[in-house]
Amino acid sequence: MLFSEFPRPTKTFSQRRAVERLSSGVNVFLHSKRGNKKPHFGELFFQEHTYKLELRSKADEGETNEKEKTKKIIELNDLRMVQPGRLVSSALKYAGHRRRVGAHQSGNLGQIASVITGKRVYNLEFTDYSDLKAFYNMIEAVFAVTLLTS
Repeated sequence: MLFSEFPRPTKTFSQRRAVERLSSGVNVFLHSKRGNKKPHFGELFFQEHTYKLELRSKADEGETNEKEKTKKIIELNDLRMVQPGRLVSSALKYAGHRRRVGAHQSGNLGQIASVITGKRVYNLEFTDYSDLKAFYNMIEAVFAVTLLTS
């Protein structure tokens, strides 16, 4: 529990479902820090007991090499803010860098969530809008707050 001194409200059904969905992994593009590289494709996993987001590299869908490796680990203890990508200047600046992986294509600004920590801004572009909504619900469940995402 992140803030054990505060009583934890019960999670709603959609929040429990979102935590389960992100625990099993969702496809995302991670945009580079300075925008000089193409977006990185992988799966985002939520570790519920350690409160970490883990981005694992994923091979392109046509490739047979299935070695996955951990690319980034985002500590939720260090989380400062989560905002829709259209409100963050770095996401606006680099959303034009497109990449196609199988049926997934990056570049949709409406599906970017900017995760801001003390060290860095992570611009995560979800391949499916329902995954983005599940991510927001998961953040609401973990921190017991309501996000204004619309």
